[in-house]
Amino acid sequence: MTPNIACISYIYSSLAQAPVSNYTFKHTYSHGNNMGFFSDLSHCFFDVGIMAWDVLLTVSNLVRRKYLIGDVTPEGHPGYGRHWPEFIPPQLTDSRCSAPHSMRWPTMVSIISRSGRRVSFVELNNHVQATYNFSPTFSFFVLHFLARMLNRNFSEDTFDLEEIDLHNGIEHDASLLRLDTAFQPDQSITHVPFIEELLAAATGKDRDGNDIITTKDCFRILGKRRAVARAVNKEFSLSFFHKIFGSTNASTLITIFGGRVDDLHSFLLHERIPESWESRIRQPHEMTIINLDKTVLRVEVGRHERLQKAIVVLLLDEILMTWDTASGFIITVALGTYCIIR
Repeated sequence: MTPNIACISYIYSSLAQAPVSNYTFKHTYSHGNNMGFFSDLSHCFFDVGIMAWDVLLTVSNLVRRKYLIGDVTPEGHPGYGRHWPEFIPPQLTDSRCSAPHSMRWPTMVSIISRSGRRVSFVELNNHVQATYNFSPTFSFFVLHFLARMLNRNFSEDTFDLEEIDLHNGIEHDASLLRLDTAFQPDQSITHVPFIEELLAAATGKDRDGNDIITTKDCFRILGKRRAVARAVNKEFSLSFFHKIFGSTNASTLITIFGGRVDDLHSFLLHERIPESWESRIRQPHEMTIINLDKTVLRVEVGRHERLQKAIVVLLLDEILMTWDTASGFIITVALGTYCIIR
């Protein structure tokens, strides 16, 4: 097995350390006082705890039976038995955001706030896990990052989806599905020609003969998006971290949705869950950070082992540069634990 590490944890932690344009909130990672130091220290322990938990879930997934088809969505949750609430199109006053995908679709089927406003971090965390079969480690970590980014309390506060559309925060140029901010300021609007091109690029087939998008397809389309955006957008910017973030979003299309073109047509073009749909992730402890990471690396660099090793070397170099931060420490722990269990 080629070297892979928990890129997701590194990306979300490291983004909080990087300068971000157009941030309108108070930065919560100040290193100039004792409060900033203790804040970093608490985040470090939180991140390490999440990764230790993720390792245990990943190992447990190897020995436990998968859910049967039709039993993935838990009882008592919308979608149980593959029966979803009635679809209601969004209104002009509704709040939407560019990414991640999992925050947009539940609002469309009354799983969380239909309007996308006053969304509870805790409620969203629970529903993202149940709807898409994400591991608690992944959803908990991502939503805690969002709470930190917005300077909110995870347990008590709410937010509107549009609040997280900060350029070069979560939203970034060279998106798989959207025009750059320079051409489309409202990043909640997807670009239909991009979606149609992505679906038409599918080269795979599943066991039932359905067309599916593969990691190689996403790798190729993302490469094209970045090349074109760099050529036509005078304000183009795309950091290494945002490249991985984009690959993470693309990876969910392959993991959660199985790359199924017919399902993705409904999800991406109409933002609605198809009849009788359920997550393609059937592991009892859901899609963990480490498991998703394997798909992320393949989407970002293809199946080239040398490039994957090069990314490991690059991240190790970043560790030396950010040792005093939670991101530097967590990537060290993640690398060590993954090498043990791989």
